[in-house]
Formats: sequence, C-alpha cells, structure tokens
Amino acid sequence: MAYLFLDNAKKDDGMRTTILADFFKQLYDHGLQNPEFFLTDKDRAQINAAQQIWPLIKNFVFGT
Repeated sequence: MAYLFLDNAKKDDGMRTTILADFFKQLYDHGLQNPEFFLTDKDRAQINAAQQIWPLIKNFVFGT
C-alpha cells in the first residue's frame, strides 16, 4: 500500500500528471510492474499518469 498526499488547489493537470507519474514510477521500480487495472474517479491527471507508466493497464472509472 502506498499513499501520496497532493495539494490539488495550486496545480494544473499537467503538473499533477507529472507528480503522479513520478509517484507511480516509484511503485513500478519497487515491483508493481504489471497491474491489471487502475481505479479512479474520473481524474484525468491520474488516468494520464497511470497510462504513462503502465501503457497496457485497464482503467476503471467510478461514476460512468
């Protein structure tokens, strides 16, 4: 399990995507290399970052 606390108020989606991708890359480097899916709540920055690190991952979005 891992947590990332991110202040969303002052960051645009490009900056948030970069921060999240860096965080996900750390998870990848520590062995999380082939997850089957990624759950999100329609957050475009999270989806983009996950796809950068795990290009074949399936996204499951809540509220669709």
